[in-house]
Amino acid sequence: LMADAAAAPGRPEPSPGRAMGMALAAQVAAILPVFLMGALGPFVIVDVGLTAFAFGALFAAFYGSAAFASLVLAPRADRAGVWRLVRVALVGTSLVALALATVANGAAPLFALMIGAGLANGTVQPATNVVVARYVPTRRQGFAFGLKQSAIPAATLIGGAAVPLIGATLGWRWSFAAAALLALAVAASTPGDGARRTWAERGSVQLPPRALLLALAATMAIGAACANAMAAFVSVSIVESGHSPSSAGIAILLGSVASITVRIALGLAADRWPLPLLRIASGLILGGVLAHLALGFGSALWVLVLGTVAAFALGWGWSGILLLAVLRLSPGAVGRATGATHSGVFIGAVLGPLCFGLIADLHGFPAAWIALAALGTCGAALAWFVAALVGRDREQRSLSC
Repeated sequence: LMADAAAAPGRPEPSPGRAMGMALAAQVAAILPVFLMGALGPFVIVDVGLTAFAFGALFAAFYGSAAFASLVLAPRADRAGVWRLVRVALVGTSLVALALATVANGAAPLFALMIGAGLANGTVQPATNVVVARYVPTRRQGFAFGLKQSAIPAATLIGGAAVPLIGATLGWRWSFAAAALLALAVAASTPGDGARRTWAERGSVQLPPRALLLALAATMAIGAACANAMAAFVSVSIVESGHSPSSAGIAILLGSVASITVRIALGLAADRWPLPLLRIASGLILGGVLAHLALGFGSALWVLVLGTVAAFALGWGWSGILLLAVLRLSPGAVGRATGATHSGVFIGAVLGPLCFGLIADLHGFPAAWIALAALGTCGAALAWFVAALVGRDREQRSLSC
């Protein structure tokens, strides 16, 4: 601990409010490159010359490397030095974004750089989960996770706003230059790790049964496959339907606001009432299924905008409450447990855009949206099944006591 405290001289340990704010900023900065790529896709595809499948492969590269980093590096966050991990990862994000802005002139450089961005993101996500567990009081952790997971739609909001403000005027590369500056600024502002005791030192460490953890990871994998495929291709799909990139960007912006609102509201509600978190997540994923069908069958701009808003708000509103469920099931091992579930998220995020792009190339965007809706239906059913597993596990624990 003394070594960790000395690792960041001049950086005082943060208050709960500052820790939460820095976790949110770090997560936005780390995830921003992939959502800029999705929102600015129409420009990138034309400029670099990519097929829909190759474009989807960029997201597969990002999330595949993130899954690896989440599994390998997440357990370190349980043992202190969490802010140091965040700083190193954000410096990496800044360098990658700068390279995307300057030297990414072909599919191969884009692919390699998205791998680098994914490694940084896969480190930051579980680390910020540990920040919430360590610094935020238990009675406020629902709100904290809802707010922290709002970083993801906040990044899509920035990406959507970047289309009409930067991409359509100055060019898509300038958006990545701004992302590089943001990541560097956040890295420079992170606090020190101090001497706060880890959960392991308090003797309060508990992981869910492996089968339950795998089922949670599978649920989040399906949800992430649907959500990330939607976020990656909704802009390109709207443009393919005959509308402008700026209209697509505005739809993404509105959807991001809706998703942030849902995540924070659910977090606040979870702090106040004993909600059935997994069953609510199941209903949200099912709502996303209806939104995907609207995006697949709709052509009028207002239908596509409403479908986009519903896809973000419902089909992607489950993230915070599922993370809260994992935290409550794994006191003292949040980094390890959420590292495992995040690996599921990232694997789903690899396969979702990749398969969506392949189906879109072979059969068109309507067929891809229908396939996504079918997958979401399976995810909703699995979330409901996992809720029953959690209830059975709690009964067994109470009997053993």
